[in-house]
Amino acid sequence: MKPIFTSLSSAWINLIFVLLSLSAFSYNTDSLINNNESKDISFSKEKIYIHFDKTFYNQGDDIWYKIYLVNAINHEPESLSKVVYVDLIGPNHTIIETKTIKINAGTGNGDFKLPTALPNGEYTIRAYTNFMRNFDDSYFFVKKIYLNTVKSNHSFNTNTTPLKPHISFSPEGGNLVSGFLNRIVVKATKPLRKGEIVTGEVFDDTNNKVLHFETSELGLGSFQFIPQKGRTYTAIVSLNGEKNTYSLPPVKDNSATIRIDKTYNGYRVNVYSSLLNGMDNFELLGMQKGDIVCRAKLNGENAEIAIDIPKSDLEQGLIQFQLLNKNGTILSDEIAFIDTNNLDQKVTLTPLKETFEKNDIAEIEINFDQLLEENIKANMSISVTQVNPSKNDASDLDIKSHLLLNPEIRDNIEQFDIYSSNDLNRKKILNQLLISQDGKLILSEDTPKNNELKFSPESGLNLKGTVKEIHKGKPVKASVTVTYKNGNEIGHDKTVTDDLGRFSFDGLNFDERTFVAIKAKRLKASYYSKDFIIVLDSTIPPQHKYASTSNGNIVLDSKIEQNKNIGFAPQKGEVKLDKVKINAIKKRLDRFSKKRKASLYLSPSHTLDFKNLRISPSANNPIQALQGKFPGVHVIGDNITLRGRNSLTGNNEPLFLLDGLPTDRDQILSLPIFDIDFIDVIQAVRASVYGSRGGGGIIAVYTVDGSEENEEKNNRNVTTSFYHPGFYQARKFNQDENNSSTLYWNPDLKLNPSENTKITFNTANKSATYKVLLEGITSNGTPFKSVAYFDVN
Repeated sequence: MKPIFTSLSSAWINLIFVLLSLSAFSYNTDSLINNNESKDISFSKEKIYIHFDKTFYNQGDDIWYKIYLVNAINHEPESLSKVVYVDLIGPNHTIIETKTIKINAGTGNGDFKLPTALPNGEYTIRAYTNFMRNFDDSYFFVKKIYLNTVKSNHSFNTNTTPLKPHISFSPEGGNLVSGFLNRIVVKATKPLRKGEIVTGEVFDDTNNKVLHFETSELGLGSFQFIPQKGRTYTAIVSLNGEKNTYSLPPVKDNSATIRIDKTYNGYRVNVYSSLLNGMDNFELLGMQKGDIVCRAKLNGENAEIAIDIPKSDLEQGLIQFQLLNKNGTILSDEIAFIDTNNLDQKVTLTPLKETFEKNDIAEIEINFDQLLEENIKANMSISVTQVNPSKNDASDLDIKSHLLLNPEIRDNIEQFDIYSSNDLNRKKILNQLLISQDGKLILSEDTPKNNELKFSPESGLNLKGTVKEIHKGKPVKASVTVTYKNGNEIGHDKTVTDDLGRFSFDGLNFDERTFVAIKAKRLKASYYSKDFIIVLDSTIPPQHKYASTSNGNIVLDSKIEQNKNIGFAPQKGEVKLDKVKINAIKKRLDRFSKKRKASLYLSPSHTLDFKNLRISPSANNPIQALQGKFPGVHVIGDNITLRGRNSLTGNNEPLFLLDGLPTDRDQILSLPIFDIDFIDVIQAVRASVYGSRGGGGIIAVYTVDGSEENEEKNNRNVTTSFYHPGFYQARKFNQDENNSSTLYWNPDLKLNPSENTKITFNTANKSATYKVLLEGITSNGTPFKSVAYFDVN
């Protein structure tokens, strides 16, 4: 019987079978998620790529970077998360600094300023979203950078005795099937998964030598042979004069497998079966970006079938082939890399000259004509940096190799540029790499760890915490209010804790340092006398093989006790009295009287309590808060006058006091509403105690210091306040402030529809070879790059 093959985009696909002819075709657009079930967007993984200005740094340098956040399946920039965390991790695996970056249209910008006191060594930059923490951390972006050093060799082992290398033998398709020509990839790695050059020989169980093999400097090699039914095979591997024996995978006498070969026009999938019924009721699926891109129904007792697939039917990137029986059981699976992208040729970089003089004006022309003609929208970044002078430095990831190969290839891939260059061995090496993966991967599988979504996608900054009793730690049912203020906005929101005392304010957008106050109030009066606290969740980075942290939860409403006991030295003429018994009644001072003790005036004309204003500010600054509150108090803009007494000097501005000490109006205006406890207004005769300085009256401002919380607790309220750093605002690149190794950095390169884009910069005064690197991704998820070089003499 003839097999039936279906394709998404073409009917010109040949199915070549042993002793069989061409078959019929039809179209199919089913999505593949876990055996063709519909995909739930809530489980869509995310990927991050970061374009850095360069690959090597010194102390005091700036690290400039552009973040690309995409959907992990189709690489389109529309992802669930809008927040990315970027960690700078030191050689001792501790986090030195973390930036919180806002993501717009799938991108965001940032930078690090490297302190001059940092030690030399290997550093790590790690980037992730909160949502990524539900899945395998191989999807985190991780990059090594080196300060004043070449790539580390990780020589942690001091034993001079050569260690036995790790050797794996991976049959293509997953099975070593008797009676057919099988391709086996051998991977040799030394400690810390570095490639190792080894040689070896394969013997059968009768001690007959079958073949010889060897690996490259990457630790990869391959060989082919036809396993015989009932035989077992071993390999003797030689390294540094030492020989070790390894077993090859067992030969399967009744099984099936697939093999993938590159052809001139596309790819050929060879299917082999040693089963009694051949390939009856078999199905071959090809999957890319979460969709089935080709499907072949195989029927009959044939032992071998070859299926040709044109390259034009496939997209650039990884493709996974699966061979299934009639019950849907996967008999064999394999992955391959499809290299069809020609976008790199559609964006060209042309330096005005091949060689520039020192301190010259360099010009680079960027041609986007073909992108514009095809109406392709893209987000791009570009850097001009010195080529790394260290010959031993690590080869670098680029946007194509990372998004298209990593992290699906869960391996420590060395010299990544070999897989994306035009080297003649590139396809062979890449094919070996894919076959050697430990356990074939499901490219469309988006199952979170533990089958639950513990970490939600973040649309903005989050404030989460718990309201609980101080002593017993029991959850408290409370109304929780958040109020925040910065130079651009004042905000207010309210929620109620759940049964565990938990509350959450999501989607906040603080673009700068912001004062935040959170207030909790019990909902049940029966708990009136019990103390409770607000405990905010700390930002604990995920545990990771590249970094560790010791941060824990922080209780932000802890009180600060100040020792105000002051001893006085004996004064001249002092007479010491005998012990005297004094009978007195202690008068309890309210919070206003306690804070006024440091002031000269006895009582104010008016007092404005900011307790409620701190919860819901209605004014931009303390002076405007007084508008319309008291007679004789006039506020126009940020100016205030007190009617009732005129200054002899003609200056009617009141005297400003801050916690009892004289200050100026600007200082008062700069105070956040949330920092103020109350304001006293002193008019007329009451201000005379300050002499001529009080001629215009007095505005006495008192700030919160924690003592006012006791009174608020009697009202069953608890308040905590702090400054939130907000999203990091990336600095603007200035060549004059940067070192000469980075001449130009633009994280937001725009397409110019009217003419070719040109960038210009100064070549500085350092003779070197410089690299121009443009990276980007289209709106439909195709990554691309363009590179050019020039010299400065």
